[in-house]
Formats: sequence, C-alpha cells, structure tokens
Amino acid sequence: MAHPRRVHAQAVLLALSLLSPAAWPESTVARNRPSASARVSIRVTVPPVVNILENSHPSTLAAGSGPITALQRIVLHTNVRQGACVELTRRVPGASSAAWELRAVGGEAVSLQAHGDGWRLCTLRQGTYAVQIEHRFGAEFAGRWPLRTDTVLL
Repeated sequence: MAHPRRVHAQAVLLALSLLSPAAWPESTVARNRPSASARVSIRVTVPPVVNILENSHPSTLAAGSGPITALQRIVLHTNVRQGACVELTRRVPGASSAAWELRAVGGEAVSLQAHGDGWRLCTLRQGTYAVQIEHRFGAEFAGRWPLRTDTVLL
C-alpha cells in the first residue's frame, strides 16, 4: 500500500503538470486582431451528355414496285441546354439525295434539316425526346437498313 504522503505528492505533481503551459490548448482567442478565415470554392462540372436511348427501325427494306416506306423511332436524351442533334446519313454509296425523303410524324417538337449527305434532327433544349420519323426511299435503298445514326452537340 502506498504511503498517503506519496499519493498526495503525486496528485500535486499531476495537477501542476496540467496547469503548465505545455498542457494548454494551442488555439487562443485573439481580441482586437483580424481573425483567420478561409474560403473554399467548389465547382462541379457536368459533362455534356447526348444519348440515343432507342433507335428502332426495320432491319431490312424490301424492294417493291414503288418507293419504300419505313418508320423509325428515335428517343434522344441530352443535358445540353441548347439541345443536341442526331445526324442520319446514308450507308448506300452513290444513292441520290432525291431518292430519300423523311418527315416527323409524331412525338416531340424537333427540327429536321437537310445536312450534307443526310438529315439532322435537332432538339431545342435539354430533355428526353421521342420522335417517330417516316422515311421514303428509292429502290436503290433496298436491303439492309441504309442509314447511320450519330449524335452531335450544338
């Protein structure tokens, strides 16, 4: 058993060590001085997204006595504020532009414009757009689906 004086001396030493400057907290309150501050700027960049969620059409076009008609459904999603486009271009080399016509027959309001070797279907703002397109092809387009579909940012 420890002697009471020794226990008392140890308690006094412990109390003194807690009161020493080495045991004090490192932060203090400064009065009448400029305070420290920090600024954090967080910037979140969302990359532009253009996705074709659906592109359904017949896999082949059968030749007939007149023009070939086919329906295509495109569902396009974009987060780009000014919208995005889908370019439809011919896979058939040497086919004339006059042998292919199209028009939107249902769905969301989009713009259709002739563009180079094909057509551009464009949205006007961000969102998800479902569009039904009616194509009229000349006989040289018979066979496997003759169009390539690509997305384009505005």
